[in-house]
Amino acid sequence: MASELQGFVSCSNMSIQSLATLLSKEFPDSSWAILSRVDWTEVRELDPSAIEEIIRDWPQGRIFGQKAEVRWQYQGNDYNVIHFSETDSTMPSFSPLPGSPFAAVRTASKSDHGFLLWGTNPIEKTNIWQEARIPRPLNYPLETKGVPPKISYLLYKQGHAVCWIRLSGFVEDKSDAKK
Repeated sequence: MASELQGFVSCSNMSIQSLATLLSKEFPDSSWAILSRVDWTEVRELDPSAIEEIIRDWPQGRIFGQKAEVRWQYQGNDYNVIHFSETDSTMPSFSPLPGSPFAAVRTASKSDHGFLLWGTNPIEKTNIWQEARIPRPLNYPLETKGVPPKISYLLYKQGHAVCWIRLSGFVEDKSDAKK
């Protein structure tokens, strides 16, 4: 049975220092990052002590965990930032997006619900899972015990239309677990 919450979405334009402060506050631990620039994409576990360095090195990114997701993109001298959460915590300098709050739907109640991430377990007897068929290898930061990882998510909907997909973490696919 799917569970439904409210999903609050707001946006802002921020300096690197303001963005670093926001990320440090929102993600003190147990979070993941998908980071991009023109020549590379990386998936990693977030190191809270390196947040400002991450922002400087990666002009576009998203950091997510169980409580929230923040996406940013460098634009001129500042960052366009969007914040997703199931808690109504409107922050100073943020404006709610039209339609917010959305219906936030977890489409299954299983703990391993999520998008299956494509890849292989290239080194036998390790917990590394990687996608190597795209032009550059992409390692998933989850120890998977040899089974494919999934990325868990919530759908932010308006009526029947999905408006946003908020990532919430990596999970192990228990349906294919080796016995």
